[in-house]
Amino acid sequence: MNSNGFKKWGGASILFGILLFSDLGMLTRNSRAQDSQSPEAEHGQENGETQPGARRRFRGRAMMGQASVRFNLKEVRISYGKAPITGPDYKEFPNTKDGAVVRFTQAPALKLRTAVNLKFGDAVIKEGNVAKDYPGIYTLWLKKVKDGWHLVFNKDGDIWGTQHDPTLDIAEIPLVAKKIEEPVQTLTVELKGEEKKGELRIAWGTDEWTTKFEVVD
Repeated sequence: MNSNGFKKWGGASILFGILLFSDLGMLTRNSRAQDSQSPEAEHGQENGETQPGARRRFRGRAMMGQASVRFNLKEVRISYGKAPITGPDYKEFPNTKDGAVVRFTQAPALKLRTAVNLKFGDAVIKEGNVAKDYPGIYTLWLKKVKDGWHLVFNKDGDIWGTQHDPTLDIAEIPLVAKKIEEPVQTLTVELKGEEKKGELRIAWGTDEWTTKFEVVD
């Protein structure tokens, strides 16, 4: 092959290499973009449900909300996912069977953090269950029962809304449940308190649950 042939072959090889690396770069960028938009990128999937522990933000996850009240400067706080009534969890909510808890596939379980001992009915929820002189940490679960609804307190204080373990339940109290006319668009939790008495309100769609509590020694 003469020198002109080598020059032509060498030029074609260089052009092919440039095009190849350009295509690979585009494929890599597209793959990263798809990963960042997939539910698995945020939480992973297990049995079709969104799970915690991923590195990227999952846009479908419920936004988080907080409700809090203070008693003598000591805080009682509930963190919760603001699950919308347009989401899959609310659509499944009417199918909750007697004896089962409401599940949240797009958010953590409702989390109670209390720096004081609280009495709900006959149940005392204590601070310091994780460590001495540290606020008590619990998850809260709405449980369907034949005659209405109960609120379950679970000592596993930092879990996903599908991971309820009934063997770790420490208390269960009845709730005052009623229907409301104006639908609440996302799951909402409110806490009110004065002196040593308080009230917890949970609302979702056209359902509302309330219970009273008090601070005890």
